[in-house]
Amino acid sequence: MGITTVPKTRRLHDGSGNPLASYAGENNAFSLNVHDADTHNVLVNRHFINFDSVTENPTAAIVSGDTVVLVASTTGFVAGVTMIVIKDAGGDVREHHFEVTAISVNTSITLNRPVDNAYTTSATLEAVATNMAVVGSLAAPVVYEVKPPSDEVWHLTRILMSITDQTAMDDALFGGIGALTNGVTIIESRVSESTFSNWRSNSSFKEDMYDVSYSTKAPSGYFGLTCRWTFKNAGVAVRLVGSRGDSLKILIQDDLTGLDTFRVKAQGHIE
Repeated sequence: MGITTVPKTRRLHDGSGNPLASYAGENNAFSLNVHDADTHNVLVNRHFINFDSVTENPTAAIVSGDTVVLVASTTGFVAGVTMIVIKDAGGDVREHHFEVTAISVNTSITLNRPVDNAYTTSATLEAVATNMAVVGSLAAPVVYEVKPPSDEVWHLTRILMSITDQTAMDDALFGGIGALTNGVTIIESRVSESTFSNWRSNSSFKEDMYDVSYSTKAPSGYFGLTCRWTFKNAGVAVRLVGSRGDSLKILIQDDLTGLDTFRVKAQGHIE
């Protein structure tokens, strides 16, 4: 009995007329193209953060939609400066990207957006830093990280980087300051640690990221540098398992206080 194949002229197309190249591939074996967005629809969009020591438990339960949370003390939380995360009773970061906009009578904190979920008084509000323009050293690096909650698995597909400075930038500098001695290191921390790269100058960003661009301040403001490292262009995604304590870390090992801001965000989806 012979094998029936599908002629190329009869291969199927999607609704826009594009051929489904893998539907009848080698030897016309059937397989269907599936886009990530068809199977993964929960976005991961997190800044790398450095956890501060300032923490407070809410003195009243937080309801979804709240923009004001009550605490015993607001010491260490500064309006217009402090970024916070909300951790659940198990210590997992559940919400991100809050800024403190006001503090009232030392017992309430106003946030710049509504809270997405409900929390008991066993939750934690923790002050964090997203700006990496700090002083670190090789012996005592300042660590920023993103990591999934213990019940989630993340596939990170890219990181987005932004530097602002008062000084014009070029390939020989790091942002607008001189090239670094030790460099900024990005590490995947799983069962063991694996270094992805070490950036000492703007040109070293280009060795990892095709999408690197400079912007000038005109007529005022900041000079800027933006980068995008898309892991999927290398055919991979960074898979972090929360129950295993996996994380992606950035180590600051030089004095970066000459920069105005240096922030990095990770994006991907929940498995």
